[in-house]
Amino acid sequence: MKKTTNTVKTPNPEWLMGGNPNAILLQESEGQKELINSLQLPSKCNSPRGINAAEQYRKMGIVTFTGSKGDDLFLGVKLPDGWKKESIGHSMWNNLVDNEGRVRATFFYKAAFYDREAFVNFRHRYIKTQEFADQKCVKNYDKFYCVKDQATDEIIFKTEITSEYFDANLEKQCIDFLMSNYPDYEDLNAYWTS
Repeated sequence: MKKTTNTVKTPNPEWLMGGNPNAILLQESEGQKELINSLQLPSKCNSPRGINAAEQYRKMGIVTFTGSKGDDLFLGVKLPDGWKKESIGHSMWNNLVDNEGRVRATFFYKAAFYDREAFVNFRHRYIKTQEFADQKCVKNYDKFYCVKDQATDEIIFKTEITSEYFDANLEKQCIDFLMSNYPDYEDLNAYWTS
């Protein structure tokens, strides 16, 4: 099985003595490449809280194996046909993409030997969120509450604009929309199948 290198167990003197100021950045970039090309995903879930990552992977159709020997940050996995892992232009963040090109989870891996960490954030299909009314001028703080389809990044419902820091009434409008149209929206696995 292709695995990532446990950098904690193999520190390079160049990193420890400051001989190359870019060594840590290079280690993080190499760690990302290894993870993308490995048969592994993070074993810990960061969001939503309280989710068992291995159990959620299985619900998504991902076959999971035991943790990697000597490296509890990862689980061995077999992705469903057409699924892939892809980097997003940052040395620590990546996407887990399904066979329809939709981002089903994001995952983080910091390969730096002194602060090595990995976790996954699973995505719900429909979410309530807030958006700035004027994307070009966020200093304005005017915003609206909305419901987004995370498969398409499309706003499917939005409220009036407010300048309040928090507006329970507008947030409730989004929740009411979700409950009427997508009552299982809090289930990570709901609404992803056509």
